[in-house]
Amino acid sequence: MSRNVGYEIHETAICFNFSAKQRPLITRNSRLGPAGIINADRGNMHDKILLVDDDPRNLQNLGHFLRSEGFDINETCDGSEAVRMLENNAFDLVISDVIMPGVNGLQLLERIRSLSPKTPVLFMSGYGSIHRTHMIEHGATDLITKPFDLNEVLSKVKQALLMS
Repeated sequence: MSRNVGYEIHETAICFNFSAKQRPLITRNSRLGPAGIINADRGNMHDKILLVDDDPRNLQNLGHFLRSEGFDINETCDGSEAVRMLENNAFDLVISDVIMPGVNGLQLLERIRSLSPKTPVLFMSGYGSIHRTHMIEHGATDLITKPFDLNEVLSKVKQALLMS
């Protein structure tokens, strides 16, 4: 069965035209705009993000999602390792868990501010309202509440990168 799919390229979107019996190859709602337009506004592979979380499953899932959105992702499950990575590499954004053994989120934030004061930092926490005010007072850009809403994560990542 051949697929007869037409497409048009516009300034910032690609429009696909499918016959009534065919299903689109891309079905993620976060990529679909009005009238079935697939947004071409993806992450820039030059946007380098450091992910820090002591939960390997969260780290892997979020890393996979952000890579699929076009970001260059570096991961670590250890706050001390994150500090070493920050000392040796420049990052456009850091996303970190708040509560971790060893170097916790607040200690990591202090180190980030001493190494790279303008780097935006997003924190992740299951205790959103409790940590949000405290972390923002200490220089965090924003807080992402666990469990994640991937559309919210992507929106906050893009907003933070625009600030840098």
